[in-house]
Amino acid sequence: LEAKQIDCVAISLADLFWNAIEESGRLEAIVSAEKDGGPTGLQEAIESIGNLLRRPPSLVDRVVTAVEDVSPRSAVFLYRAGALFPAIRTSGLLDELLGRVRLPVTLLYPGRLHGGFGLSFLDILPPHYGYRATIIPRGDDE
Repeated sequence: LEAKQIDCVAISLADLFWNAIEESGRLEAIVSAEKDGGPTGLQEAIESIGNLLRRPPSLVDRVVTAVEDVSPRSAVFLYRAGALFPAIRTSGLLDELLGRVRLPVTLLYPGRLHGGFGLSFLDILPPHYGYRATIIPRGDDE
């Protein structure tokens, strides 16, 4: 892409995830809930993280901010989506980015393609078929 004068912008969803948690001041409480609360504590930690990533500035807001000053001749690559599991579904992230980012966005998806349109996150969840995005499989998933 760069040979065609298109800038490549790489955004780590894991970095945005950890920044949101650190900025919230709730890191220790989340770790404590997960560590000391057993199965209920783990679920509490997951819900707490999901809520943090949905409220302003949401994960989507953070992606939008990360690309607002880049060249209009840029392509955005979102990576480390596995860090969001199970607090955030990537399908929801892509839906919310629709119309807010006016650049091509590629999500490097940690999962497996089922048929032509089903994606299974980390190949542990049942396939989800609601993606509106174009799916480009790796060579070994075809």
